[in-house]
Amino acid sequence: MKTTAALLGVAFLCGVAHAQTTEPPTGPSAGQVVVSDPISDPIRTHDVIKVSVVAAPYLSDSFPVDKEGFIYHPAARTRFKVAGLSRIQAGDLIRRRIIELKFLKRVEVGVSYVSRKAREVSVGGAVQTAIRQILRDGDQLSDVLGRATPLGGADLARITLTRGDRKVAINYKKFTTGAEDGPSVNPKIEDGDRIFVPAAEIAGGNVRVRGEVKDTTRVVVPIIEGTTVGLILQSVGGITDYADKGQIYVQRGTERVAVPYDDIVKGVKDKDVKLLDKDEIVVPKLERRKQVQVVGAGVLKQGPVPLTKDMNLSLAIAEAGSFQPGMKKKLVRLERLSKDGKTSTVQEYDLTKSGGATVLLEDGDIISVDYAQPNQNGLNNVLGIVGTFIGLLGFLRR
Repeated sequence: MKTTAALLGVAFLCGVAHAQTTEPPTGPSAGQVVVSDPISDPIRTHDVIKVSVVAAPYLSDSFPVDKEGFIYHPAARTRFKVAGLSRIQAGDLIRRRIIELKFLKRVEVGVSYVSRKAREVSVGGAVQTAIRQILRDGDQLSDVLGRATPLGGADLARITLTRGDRKVAINYKKFTTGAEDGPSVNPKIEDGDRIFVPAAEIAGGNVRVRGEVKDTTRVVVPIIEGTTVGLILQSVGGITDYADKGQIYVQRGTERVAVPYDDIVKGVKDKDVKLLDKDEIVVPKLERRKQVQVVGAGVLKQGPVPLTKDMNLSLAIAEAGSFQPGMKKKLVRLERLSKDGKTSTVQEYDLTKSGGATVLLEDGDIISVDYAQPNQNGLNNVLGIVGTFIGLLGFLRR
């Protein structure tokens, strides 16, 4: 029995060494063009869509869908939540906003794809090729595992399939032995699924994992001799988009061991940290810098402005290079999104009355500064003075 366990351990560790040369499945890649384009297929994060507004090219452009599912349309001064919508639904959402802003009374809006996030599945654990795979039409668990190649020490009876927030335990061994067939042991795989193939239980200890990892239910993970940080991060689905990759570490008693995550992902030899019993892997959260957006032709420099403590409208505009000559100081708009990102409120301020100093800004605010039209009254006054002078000169010549 001990000999069998030792052989399984050797086979598994060989797979670990191979897995260290591959990138852990940390999330979907972006910008891969997909041939199929069904009209009802929902828009996904990291897609790039083109918004075409008939007879209004200044409102047409291409926009990337961010990781939260939004696009930002600067002309419409609006963030649109488009992820999960069909192209027709997204076009109707933008069309209604254009009409609401009174740019046009009647408008047709079309949405098409510039590029799409490829459908993907990630496989980790006791497999020879622990990496993201491009999902093919009709792929089942057997197809995905066939490309990943489970190791000799893999426990096929305890495979975990994670789909969104739901976890499914699969006894794939019943399928491989022919004892059972069907979706319960060989399910169809969907975009974004994560598959973890555990190793057969061999004595070695446990480590704890906390912080920005995708599977927060696997707090304690068993290890064997030679298990590394890279393998454990695969087993918990990889790190989230909010993880601070440069600050990951292993807490070993009173010692803190830095984890060179980028080197591990690149497969740099001997950089992955081998774990000991009772180690703790900590993945800190990356603190995003808060900012506001200053847009419009009325400022010298449009773009994001870092949000500092007690920043107000006047300070934000000053950070954007201050006003253009002729700017409408009486027409400064402040748009603020709701906490859920679904609605927004717009307020207008008159900065000639020093109102900007009293309006404190929040993260994500959009400040729009319009450019003034030529001052017709001032021009008429100048022309009147010139006309009077010419008339007086003619009178003196008589």
